[in-house]
Amino acid sequence: MLLLARSKWRRLMMSRISTCVVSVLLVFSIVWLPGIYAEADTLKVALVLPDVITDLSWNAVAYQGLEAAAKESGVEFTYQERVADADVERVLRDYANQGYDFILAESFNYQDATIKVAKDFPELKFATATGFMTRAAGFEDVPENHAVYDWPAHQVGYLTGMLAACMSKNNHVGFVGGFEVPDIVRQAEGFKDGAKAVNDEIKTGVIYTGSWVDTVKGQEAALSLLDLGADVIAQAADGPGVGAILACQSRGAYAIGYVADQNHIAPENVLTSVVLVKKAAYMAMIQDILAGQFESKAYLFDLIQGGVDLAPYHDLVPEDIQEKIQQAREHIMNGTIVVEERLEATK
Repeated sequence: MLLLARSKWRRLMMSRISTCVVSVLLVFSIVWLPGIYAEADTLKVALVLPDVITDLSWNAVAYQGLEAAAKESGVEFTYQERVADADVERVLRDYANQGYDFILAESFNYQDATIKVAKDFPELKFATATGFMTRAAGFEDVPENHAVYDWPAHQVGYLTGMLAACMSKNNHVGFVGGFEVPDIVRQAEGFKDGAKAVNDEIKTGVIYTGSWVDTVKGQEAALSLLDLGADVIAQAADGPGVGAILACQSRGAYAIGYVADQNHIAPENVLTSVVLVKKAAYMAMIQDILAGQFESKAYLFDLIQGGVDLAPYHDLVPEDIQEKIQQAREHIMNGTIVVEERLEATK
C-alpha cells in the first residue's frame, strides 16, 4: 500500500511539473514569436514632419491623426517638426538608434532617405507619406520593411473642380500646388477634369510653388492666377496653401482648403476643403505591425475607402450646387463616375 501511494504521488508530481513546463514554453513562444508584440511590450512610433504641427494643414492633421491612432491602439509616439530634406536621414537614424519600432516620414521628399535608413535597420519598420517605392510595386531594391501610405485625392479633386466651376463668375479657376509630385498632380488633374465636366470651355490654371512651407510663395502663386482672371482657387500645398487662401481673402475671391477644414482662416472665402482622414492609414499600419503582417506595399485610403472627403460648405454654396456635387460624389462612390488618376501633369 505504501509503495502504491508513493507511485501515485510520483505520477501526480510529474504531471504537474509537465504542465508547468508546457505553460512556461507557451508563454515564451507567444512573447518571442517574430513580428508579434507581446502585451507587455509597447510599440514606439516616431513621426518626422517637414513643418510645425500648428501649420493649420498637413503637419497639424498628421500630428492629430497619429495622436488619435496612438490613443486607440495603445502605442507610444513622439515627433519632430521642421525637418529639412537635407537633414532627414540624420533624424531617421537618430530615432532608429533610440529603438523606435516604427518611423513615419511625412513627406514625399523624404522617400529616398527613408529607404536608405530602412536598409540599415531591417528589424524596424519605416513608411513614407505619399511615396510610391515598395516591393509590391516592383521596386526590388526597396527593403521589405519600407511601406508607403497616402490619401489619393483625385476623386475629391474632381468634386472641387466641379464646385469651383459652378461658383466661378469669370469662367476661370485656378489650382496652387506644393511640389509637382504624383500625390499633388493627381489632385490638380482631377480638379481640372471636374471643372471641365461642368463647362468644357472653362479656363484652368495650375501653379506649383516648389515648397511645402513657404506661405509667401503660395500668396504669390494665387495672386498670379487671380491676376489672370481666376476667381476661385483650390490648393494642395500645405504652408503655401494657407498663403493662397489669404490671397483670395485679400481679393474677395473664393478658395478651397486642403487637408483639414480651413474655413476658419477666411470664413467668407473658403467654400469647403479637401479633408484627409490620416488616422485611417496610421491605424492600418500599426495594426499590421502588431499582428506581424506589415508589408512593403502602399496603404491607400481614397474617397471610397473613407480616407478623403469634403468639409462642410458653411452656407457659402447654394443648395442646388451642393446637391449637384453630392450627386457626383455618390456616382463616384458607386462607380458610375470613374475619375482618371493621372500622376503626370497635362496642359
